[in-house]
Amino acid sequence: MKKTIIRTIATLTLVTATVLATAYLTYRATMQNIQVEVARDTVYLTVFGQTDEYVIGE
Repeated sequence: MKKTIIRTIATLTLVTATVLATAYLTYRATMQNIQVEVARDTVYLTVFGQTDEYVIGE
């Protein structure tokens, strides 16, 4: 009984740590790969090499 509780707590701790680490690494990779450029009335947003163009005021 006691071993089962300890194993359950250890498993939940490991799963939680894995989820948090994955979320952090995904966030960090995304933030490092976002680039914003503004030229007059146009905003260029580049994420992971793909650029989208947004025209302000249309």
